[in-house]
Amino acid sequence: MGEKLLEKVFSIKNQYGNGKKYKVANICGLKIKHKISEIILQEPEYSNAYLADLEGGFLRMRLSHKCNCKCQWCAQNYWSQDVQNAELDKKVIYDYCRPLYGRVKTILAGGGEITVAKEGFNFCKFLAEQYPQTNVLTESNGIAYDEKWQDLAVENLFKCHFSLNASNPYDYTNSVWKEGGAAVFNKALYNIQSLSKKWQEVGMPFFAPSVSMVVTSKNAHDIYNFIKLALENKLIAAIFYFEQSEGSRCGTNFKKPEIMEPALRMLMKIERVLAKKFLIMFRLWLPLNCTQKLQAEVDSIPMEQLEEEFAELLELAKDRDIYKEWEQRNNERLKRGKKILTIDEDMAPSLHNEMFVLPDGSCKEMCFAPYKSFDVMADGTIILCGWAAWEINLKDFIINGSVDWAKLLNHPVYQDMRKKVLADDYSRCMECCPLHPKNPHLNHFLDNTLGR
Repeated sequence: MGEKLLEKVFSIKNQYGNGKKYKVANICGLKIKHKISEIILQEPEYSNAYLADLEGGFLRMRLSHKCNCKCQWCAQNYWSQDVQNAELDKKVIYDYCRPLYGRVKTILAGGGEITVAKEGFNFCKFLAEQYPQTNVLTESNGIAYDEKWQDLAVENLFKCHFSLNASNPYDYTNSVWKEGGAAVFNKALYNIQSLSKKWQEVGMPFFAPSVSMVVTSKNAHDIYNFIKLALENKLIAAIFYFEQSEGSRCGTNFKKPEIMEPALRMLMKIERVLAKKFLIMFRLWLPLNCTQKLQAEVDSIPMEQLEEEFAELLELAKDRDIYKEWEQRNNERLKRGKKILTIDEDMAPSLHNEMFVLPDGSCKEMCFAPYKSFDVMADGTIILCGWAAWEINLKDFIINGSVDWAKLLNHPVYQDMRKKVLADDYSRCMECCPLHPKNPHLNHFLDNTLGR
């Protein structure tokens, strides 16, 4: 937030000769020209406490909203067709957003589906070559994450996440994609297993991918086998999202509690058993307050009883250590000159709290997103959090081939969000977020793993 950083980053001018006067800024060794002009960094009613520069932050680049999978529950089906078909312009990718790539710690390349984006592979290769110090995370359904993608990931220490959504072809067909689902699942699983093996072959199994599953009443029975599959393939985490129309949009309870509550209870049990060994995440998109009684119930069960119930999973995870694997990844990053990550940044890059030092010297722990997150959608929409309202478009800040990053990063709408969060006002956020004060029992999910 300091003046030095603002001088370097904001109002960066593209390198086009148009007869105007320019100043050269050096950002992470990259020479960039920008026009000399007076910059107003804030609206009069705001203070420096509400300014951000994205230094050390998290950038999500959604290169395309298109996807090669037909998930029954996909939220993008509710978007207009124009938005669903959007592709991020090459000039936005390689020119306008370029000043951000060296500033953040992690860039998430996703969509839609990153492997079907026109510039998906080229962009990831560009980041690896031009910004080797920045960590890259890819999100994919795995269908087209072939050997070309796998080799790029291993060569450049990419972290990879896959939305697999089932442990077997039958459940995938039944709950995700009815027509041809079995063949699609087998292809995706093959690519995930292939990537995991490549990491093992180079002696870095701790960089193996993570997988996620959208839980519905059709596949809730598959949770145990999904975790077992992840452990058998030496993956680093299993993440579960309870489908919104049966979960968070249903108020304070599930649409079908007789199916979903036992599934949630099982996750809580396995979370306790595998604490510190293998990361289980599931606390997003839950109905408000639905975990209170279940968590208390699960926490009261003797550990010996849980270890006996889930002995098979415990055996598969006997040599695993979340903390050690995080340290091993950071050691490799240091060797390659990459930015190291806190365990929260590494394991929950888009959903964690951070300690912020305020201009008056005081400290406050709060959601990292208002200050250190930036999400560029394929249609040019900009949001600070992947689940915030869409209000601002990058295209409105492109003037004469230049983006005024001071004005965009510190738009009054964004400053207002920071002002509210500093005051513990999360009214601009969805109530089911694990970091929302309305869900104090859901905060700090890592406490339920590393903290036990």
